[in-house]
Amino acid sequence: MKNNITYSKSMYLLFCLLGWLVTALISCKENTILPDSVVPVIDNINTFQTDTFTIISRTGIQDSALTGGKLGGTDKAAQTDFYHAIGAINTDPTFGNTVGSSYFQVVPPVTNFVFKGTSQTIDSIAVSVPYISAYGDTSTGPAQTFSLYRTADNLSKDSAYYETNSVNYTAADKIASDIMVDFNTLSTDSPLVGTARLSPQLRFNLLPSFGDSLLAQTTTGTFLNYSTFVSWLGGFYIAPDSSGVSSTLGYFDTYNAKLTVFYRNTTGSVIDTTTAVFNFNPTYCNRFNRITRNYTSATSILPYLNNTSNPAGDSVVFIQGEPGLAAEISLPYIG
Repeated sequence: MKNNITYSKSMYLLFCLLGWLVTALISCKENTILPDSVVPVIDNINTFQTDTFTIISRTGIQDSALTGGKLGGTDKAAQTDFYHAIGAINTDPTFGNTVGSSYFQVVPPVTNFVFKGTSQTIDSIAVSVPYISAYGDTSTGPAQTFSLYRTADNLSKDSAYYETNSVNYTAADKIASDIMVDFNTLSTDSPLVGTARLSPQLRFNLLPSFGDSLLAQTTTGTFLNYSTFVSWLGGFYIAPDSSGVSSTLGYFDTYNAKLTVFYRNTTGSVIDTTTAVFNFNPTYCNRFNRITRNYTSATSILPYLNNTSNPAGDSVVFIQGEPGLAAEISLPYIG
Protein backbone atom coordinates (compact mmCIF):
# COMPACT_ATOMS: atom_id res chain seq x y z
CA MET A 1 0.00 0.00 0.00
CA LYS A 2 1.48 3.38 -1.03
CA ASN A 3 0.37 6.19 1.26
CA ASN A 4 0.95 9.90 0.70
CA ILE A 5 1.36 11.18 4.23
CA THR A 6 1.52 14.95 4.07
CA TYR A 7 -0.06 16.37 7.19
CA SER A 8 -1.26 14.62 10.31
CA LYS A 9 1.36 11.86 10.57
CA SER A 10 4.35 13.64 9.19
CA MET A 11 3.65 16.87 11.07
CA TYR A 12 4.55 15.07 14.30
CA LEU A 13 7.92 14.08 12.85
CA LEU A 14 8.28 17.60 11.47
CA PHE A 15 7.84 19.28 14.84
CA CYS A 16 10.15 16.80 16.58
CA LEU A 17 12.89 17.49 14.05
CA LEU A 18 12.25 21.26 14.16
CA GLY A 19 12.53 21.25 17.93
CA TRP A 20 15.82 19.40 17.79
CA LEU A 21 17.29 21.81 15.22
CA VAL A 22 16.16 24.90 17.11
CA THR A 23 17.82 23.54 20.24
CA ALA A 24 20.98 22.85 18.30
CA LEU A 25 20.98 26.33 16.77
CA ILE A 26 20.53 27.99 20.14
CA SER A 27 23.16 25.91 21.90
CA CYS A 28 25.91 26.04 19.27
CA LYS A 29 26.49 28.45 16.38
CA GLU A 30 30.04 27.39 15.56
CA ASN A 31 31.41 25.12 12.82
CA THR A 32 32.28 22.41 15.33
CA ILE A 33 29.06 20.58 14.33
CA LEU A 34 29.17 20.86 10.54
CA PRO A 35 31.01 23.39 8.38
CA ASP A 36 29.03 26.05 6.56
CA SER A 37 29.93 24.47 3.24
CA VAL A 38 27.90 21.37 4.17
CA VAL A 39 24.95 22.95 5.91
CA PRO A 40 22.64 24.93 3.56
CA VAL A 41 21.48 28.41 4.40
CA ILE A 42 18.77 28.21 7.05
CA ASP A 43 16.23 30.92 7.61
CA ASN A 44 14.40 28.98 10.38
CA ILE A 45 11.16 29.38 8.43
CA ASN A 46 11.37 27.56 5.10
CA THR A 47 13.91 24.91 6.02
CA PHE A 48 11.52 21.97 5.70
CA GLN A 49 9.29 20.71 2.97
CA THR A 50 6.53 18.10 2.91
CA ASP A 51 7.29 14.88 1.02
CA THR A 52 5.76 11.44 0.57
CA PHE A 53 7.07 8.04 1.61
CA THR A 54 6.05 4.47 0.84
CA ILE A 55 4.56 1.94 3.27
CA ILE A 56 4.09 -1.67 2.14
CA SER A 57 1.73 -3.70 4.32
CA ARG A 58 0.72 -7.35 4.18
CA THR A 59 -0.96 -9.99 6.37
CA GLY A 60 1.03 -13.05 7.41
CA ILE A 61 0.61 -16.07 9.67
CA GLN A 62 2.50 -16.04 12.97
CA ASP A 63 2.45 -19.53 14.49
CA SER A 64 5.40 -19.94 16.81
CA ALA A 65 3.74 -19.54 20.21
CA LEU A 66 5.43 -21.47 23.02
CA THR A 67 2.63 -23.29 24.87
CA GLY A 68 4.47 -25.92 26.91
CA GLY A 69 7.77 -27.26 28.17
CA LYS A 70 10.90 -25.13 28.36
CA LEU A 71 12.74 -22.82 25.99
CA GLY A 72 15.84 -21.07 27.23
CA GLY A 73 14.97 -19.53 30.57
CA THR A 74 11.21 -19.80 30.01
CA ASP A 75 9.41 -22.70 31.70
CA LYS A 76 5.98 -22.38 30.11
CA ALA A 77 4.52 -25.46 31.77
CA ALA A 78 5.40 -24.06 35.20
CA GLN A 79 3.68 -20.69 34.72
CA THR A 80 0.73 -20.76 37.09
CA ASP A 81 -1.22 -18.12 35.17
CA PHE A 82 -0.89 -19.78 31.76
CA TYR A 83 -4.35 -21.16 31.08
CA HIS A 84 -5.13 -23.57 28.26
CA ALA A 85 -7.67 -22.73 25.58
CA ILE A 86 -9.98 -25.71 25.02
CA GLY A 87 -12.96 -25.64 22.69
CA ALA A 88 -13.84 -24.68 19.15
CA ILE A 89 -15.00 -21.67 17.17
CA ASN A 90 -16.20 -22.41 13.65
CA THR A 91 -18.79 -19.66 13.25
CA ASP A 92 -16.42 -16.72 12.68
CA PRO A 93 -16.75 -15.52 9.06
CA THR A 94 -13.76 -13.20 9.40
CA PHE A 95 -11.08 -15.26 11.14
CA GLY A 96 -12.22 -18.78 10.27
CA ASN A 97 -12.00 -21.79 12.58
CA THR A 98 -10.06 -22.22 15.82
CA VAL A 99 -9.71 -25.43 17.84
CA GLY A 100 -7.93 -25.70 21.21
CA SER A 101 -6.90 -28.94 22.93
CA SER A 102 -4.82 -29.65 26.03
CA TYR A 103 -2.16 -32.14 27.11
CA PHE A 104 -1.11 -32.54 30.75
CA GLN A 105 0.37 -35.02 33.19
CA VAL A 106 -0.15 -35.82 36.89
CA VAL A 107 1.88 -37.71 39.48
CA PRO A 108 0.97 -39.55 42.72
CA PRO A 109 0.75 -37.71 46.05
CA VAL A 110 4.16 -39.06 47.09
CA THR A 111 6.91 -41.29 45.75
CA ASN A 112 6.60 -44.97 46.71
CA PHE A 113 2.86 -44.38 46.78
CA VAL A 114 0.60 -47.15 48.08
CA PHE A 115 -3.16 -47.32 48.41
CA LYS A 116 -4.20 -47.46 52.05
CA GLY A 117 -5.26 -50.63 53.81
CA THR A 118 -5.85 -53.96 52.14
CA SER A 119 -8.37 -55.38 49.70
CA GLN A 120 -8.73 -52.06 47.94
CA THR A 121 -11.66 -51.54 45.60
CA ILE A 122 -11.86 -48.48 43.40
CA ASP A 123 -15.31 -46.89 43.38
CA SER A 124 -14.62 -44.15 40.82
CA ILE A 125 -11.91 -41.96 39.34
CA ALA A 126 -12.34 -38.39 38.12
CA VAL A 127 -10.11 -36.02 36.16
CA SER A 128 -10.90 -32.38 36.91
CA VAL A 129 -9.61 -29.12 35.45
CA PRO A 130 -10.70 -25.76 36.94
CA TYR A 131 -12.54 -23.33 34.66
CA ILE A 132 -11.23 -19.74 34.44
CA SER A 133 -13.01 -17.82 31.69
CA ALA A 134 -14.26 -18.00 28.12
CA TYR A 135 -13.91 -16.23 24.79
CA GLY A 136 -16.69 -16.15 22.24
CA ASP A 137 -20.43 -16.63 22.60
CA THR A 138 -21.25 -17.33 26.26
CA SER A 139 -24.93 -16.38 25.97
CA THR A 140 -26.42 -18.45 23.17
CA GLY A 141 -23.54 -20.65 21.98
CA PRO A 142 -24.35 -24.36 21.63
CA ALA A 143 -22.90 -26.87 24.09
CA GLN A 144 -19.72 -28.64 23.00
CA THR A 145 -18.64 -32.25 23.42
CA PHE A 146 -15.26 -32.76 25.13
CA SER A 147 -13.40 -36.08 25.16
CA LEU A 148 -10.57 -37.31 27.40
CA TYR A 149 -7.86 -39.57 26.03
CA ARG A 150 -4.84 -41.24 27.51
CA THR A 151 -1.88 -40.89 25.19
CA ALA A 152 1.29 -42.93 25.46
CA ASP A 153 3.31 -39.82 24.62
CA ASN A 154 5.45 -38.89 27.60
CA LEU A 155 6.41 -35.37 26.54
CA SER A 156 9.61 -34.23 28.21
CA LYS A 157 9.20 -31.21 30.47
CA ASP A 158 12.63 -30.00 29.35
CA SER A 159 11.72 -29.67 25.66
CA ALA A 160 9.86 -26.82 23.98
CA TYR A 161 6.34 -27.40 22.70
CA TYR A 162 4.42 -25.06 20.46
CA GLU A 163 0.78 -24.71 19.54
CA THR A 164 1.45 -26.69 16.36
CA ASN A 165 2.76 -29.78 18.18
CA SER A 166 0.49 -32.80 18.34
CA VAL A 167 0.13 -36.01 20.36
CA ASN A 168 -0.63 -39.55 19.28
CA TYR A 169 -3.98 -41.01 20.21
CA THR A 170 -6.84 -42.95 18.67
CA ALA A 171 -10.49 -43.51 19.51
CA ALA A 172 -9.41 -46.61 21.44
CA ASP A 173 -7.47 -44.38 23.85
CA LYS A 174 -10.61 -42.68 25.17
CA ILE A 175 -10.74 -43.36 28.90
CA ALA A 176 -13.85 -41.48 30.02
CA SER A 177 -17.39 -40.81 29.01
CA ASP A 178 -17.72 -37.67 26.90
CA ILE A 179 -19.02 -34.58 28.65
CA MET A 180 -21.19 -31.77 27.34
CA VAL A 181 -19.77 -28.33 28.10
CA ASP A 182 -22.26 -25.47 28.11
CA PHE A 183 -20.29 -22.23 28.28
CA ASN A 184 -23.52 -20.31 28.84
CA THR A 185 -23.77 -21.77 32.36
CA LEU A 186 -20.30 -23.17 33.11
CA SER A 187 -19.20 -20.14 35.13
CA THR A 188 -21.93 -20.81 37.70
CA ASP A 189 -21.96 -24.61 37.63
CA SER A 190 -20.92 -26.20 40.93
CA PRO A 191 -20.53 -29.98 40.73
CA LEU A 192 -21.74 -31.84 43.81
CA VAL A 193 -19.26 -34.48 45.00
CA GLY A 194 -20.49 -36.18 48.13
CA THR A 195 -21.75 -33.29 50.19
CA ALA A 196 -19.30 -30.73 48.81
CA ARG A 197 -19.97 -28.16 46.09
CA LEU A 198 -16.94 -27.66 43.88
CA SER A 199 -15.90 -24.67 41.80
CA PRO A 200 -16.72 -24.64 38.05
CA GLN A 201 -14.59 -27.18 36.22
CA LEU A 202 -14.29 -29.81 33.56
CA ARG A 203 -14.94 -33.15 35.21
CA PHE A 204 -14.54 -36.53 33.53
CA ASN A 205 -15.58 -39.81 35.13
CA LEU A 206 -13.03 -42.39 34.03
CA LEU A 207 -13.93 -45.85 32.81
CA PRO A 208 -13.52 -48.75 35.29
CA SER A 209 -10.82 -50.28 33.07
CA PHE A 210 -8.49 -47.37 33.84
CA GLY A 211 -9.07 -47.85 37.56
CA ASP A 212 -8.27 -51.55 37.30
CA SER A 213 -5.07 -50.76 35.43
CA LEU A 214 -4.06 -48.10 37.97
CA LEU A 215 -4.65 -50.40 40.93
CA ALA A 216 -2.61 -53.14 39.26
CA GLN A 217 0.45 -50.87 39.24
CA THR A 218 0.93 -51.35 42.99
CA THR A 219 3.02 -54.45 42.27
CA THR A 220 4.89 -53.31 39.15
CA GLY A 221 7.17 -50.57 40.46
CA THR A 222 5.20 -47.84 38.66
CA PHE A 223 4.71 -45.91 41.92
CA LEU A 224 8.40 -46.09 42.85
CA ASN A 225 8.99 -42.47 41.82
CA TYR A 226 7.42 -39.76 39.69
CA SER A 227 9.48 -40.56 36.61
CA THR A 228 8.40 -44.19 36.54
CA PHE A 229 4.78 -43.12 36.93
CA VAL A 230 4.71 -40.62 34.04
CA SER A 231 6.52 -43.18 31.88
CA TRP A 232 3.62 -45.55 32.53
CA LEU A 233 0.88 -42.93 32.28
CA GLY A 234 2.06 -40.91 29.30
CA GLY A 235 -0.41 -38.05 29.57
CA PHE A 236 -4.02 -36.93 29.38
CA TYR A 237 -5.38 -35.14 26.34
CA ILE A 238 -8.64 -33.18 26.24
CA ALA A 239 -10.05 -32.51 22.77
CA PRO A 240 -13.33 -30.91 21.68
CA ASP A 241 -15.57 -32.24 18.94
CA SER A 242 -15.29 -29.51 16.32
CA SER A 243 -17.52 -31.17 13.73
CA GLY A 244 -20.66 -29.41 14.94
CA VAL A 245 -21.47 -25.73 15.30
CA SER A 246 -19.25 -24.25 18.01
CA SER A 247 -18.65 -20.65 19.00
CA THR A 248 -16.63 -20.59 22.25
CA LEU A 249 -13.17 -21.24 23.62
CA GLY A 250 -12.82 -21.87 27.33
CA TYR A 251 -9.70 -21.15 29.38
CA PHE A 252 -8.83 -23.83 31.92
CA ASP A 253 -6.24 -24.12 34.68
CA THR A 254 -4.37 -27.30 33.77
CA TYR A 255 -1.68 -26.34 36.29
CA ASN A 256 -4.21 -27.38 38.93
CA ALA A 257 -5.55 -30.41 37.07
CA LYS A 258 -6.21 -33.42 39.29
CA LEU A 259 -6.88 -37.11 39.07
CA THR A 260 -8.90 -38.14 42.13
CA VAL A 261 -9.28 -41.80 43.06
CA PHE A 262 -12.23 -42.72 45.29
CA TYR A 263 -11.71 -46.16 46.80
CA ARG A 264 -12.58 -48.49 49.65
CA ASN A 265 -10.16 -50.54 51.70
CA THR A 266 -10.06 -52.75 54.76
CA THR A 267 -8.13 -51.50 57.76
CA GLY A 268 -8.22 -54.24 60.34
CA SER A 269 -11.85 -55.28 60.28
CA VAL A 270 -13.14 -51.86 59.31
CA ILE A 271 -14.05 -50.97 55.74
CA ASP A 272 -12.93 -47.42 55.06
CA THR A 273 -13.70 -45.02 52.22
CA THR A 274 -10.97 -42.61 51.20
CA THR A 275 -9.39 -40.75 48.29
CA ALA A 276 -5.99 -40.33 46.65
CA VAL A 277 -5.30 -37.18 44.65
CA PHE A 278 -2.75 -37.13 41.81
CA ASN A 279 -1.67 -33.59 40.85
CA PHE A 280 0.21 -31.76 38.16
CA ASN A 281 3.74 -31.14 39.44
CA PRO A 282 5.86 -28.72 37.34
CA THR A 283 9.09 -30.34 38.50
CA TYR A 284 8.17 -33.69 36.97
CA CYS A 285 5.23 -33.03 34.64
CA ASN A 286 4.66 -31.28 31.35
CA ARG A 287 1.62 -29.64 29.78
CA PHE A 288 1.01 -27.84 26.52
CA ASN A 289 -1.83 -26.24 24.60
CA ARG A 290 -2.43 -27.28 21.00
CA ILE A 291 -4.19 -24.59 18.95
CA THR A 292 -5.05 -24.91 15.28
CA ARG A 293 -6.32 -22.19 12.94
CA ASN A 294 -8.05 -22.85 9.64
CA TYR A 295 -8.74 -19.88 7.36
CA THR A 296 -10.45 -21.82 4.56
CA SER A 297 -13.83 -20.32 5.46
CA ALA A 298 -12.40 -16.87 6.21
CA THR A 299 -13.44 -15.30 2.92
CA SER A 300 -12.56 -11.80 4.14
CA ILE A 301 -8.98 -12.76 4.88
CA LEU A 302 -8.06 -15.19 2.12
CA PRO A 303 -7.36 -12.54 -0.58
CA TYR A 304 -4.85 -10.86 1.74
CA LEU A 305 -3.21 -13.88 3.40
CA ASN A 306 0.48 -14.04 2.46
CA ASN A 307 -0.33 -12.03 -0.65
CA THR A 308 2.87 -11.29 -2.54
CA SER A 309 1.31 -10.76 -5.96
CA ASN A 310 0.97 -7.03 -5.42
CA PRO A 311 4.40 -5.35 -5.01
CA ALA A 312 2.71 -2.28 -3.50
CA GLY A 313 1.20 -4.38 -0.67
CA ASP A 314 -2.39 -4.39 0.55
CA SER A 315 -4.64 -1.59 1.74
CA VAL A 316 -6.04 -3.83 4.52
CA VAL A 317 -4.23 -5.90 7.15
CA PHE A 318 -5.62 -8.35 9.73
CA ILE A 319 -4.30 -8.87 13.26
CA GLN A 320 -5.14 -11.89 15.44
CA GLY A 321 -3.71 -13.09 18.75
CA GLU A 322 -0.81 -15.50 18.43
CA PRO A 323 -0.96 -18.08 17.03
CA GLY A 324 -2.73 -16.13 14.35
CA LEU A 325 -2.30 -13.24 11.96
CA ALA A 326 0.21 -10.43 12.05
CA ALA A 327 0.65 -7.23 10.06
CA GLU A 328 3.92 -7.09 8.15
CA ILE A 329 4.95 -3.45 7.59
CA SER A 330 7.95 -2.33 5.58
CA LEU A 331 9.33 1.10 4.65
CA PRO A 332 11.48 0.23 1.62
CA TYR A 333 12.92 3.69 0.97
CA ILE A 334 13.91 4.66 4.50
CA GLY A 335 17.28 3.64 5.72
